Amino acid sequence: MKSVRATPSIAIVALASGLAGCGSEADTPGAAGDGSAPDGPRVVLGTGRDAFEALESDGTVALIKGIQGGFHVWTSFLAYGFDTDIVRMELATRWDQRDESVLEMAGNVSVKASTDADGAPARVSLGWPASIFNPRCSNGRRLDIDLTVRDTSAGLSASDTRSWIVDVAVEDRASDCAE
Repeated sequence: MKSVRATPSIAIVALASGLAGCGSEADTPGAAGDGSAPDGPRVVLGTGRDAFEALESDGTVALIKGIQGGFHVWTSFLAYGFDTDIVRMELATRWDQRDESVLEMAGNVSVKASTDADGAPARVSLGWPASIFNPRCSNGRRLDIDLTVRDTSAGLSASDTRSWIVDVAVEDRASDCAE
């Protein structure tokens, strides 16, 4: 059996490699507000058709009447830690976690290099028209949106969930909504 001995140069490389991973939290990219992305993949769900608009949970999102007569809310997202131009998007909408109102949408979407409001590098996808169940009866209701973004070739995925309040224009509201 052949034995392997560490030579001084191998030991120095191993020690340097180990120390490279050490450091305080302030040394972690993004931890000190230095405009860099935090480690690992993550995704931030927002709204907007032509530009990403951050929208926290409990924010209000407008119901949009589409040109083909359907209704939707605009969703956009920022993806961090991904290095591809195409990602798999899985999006689900529902009312108050009620299974009978779930609508699922999935597909490959293009993302382009961008930066977020803090200057951190990200990939952005703009203007996905998310369908919702019984949209004309949604005014003032809480819409739960679950988003997962995947890069299967790199084995990466990240998810985000938001709950938004839907604002339906008066002229688009149905008059026969059950409470």
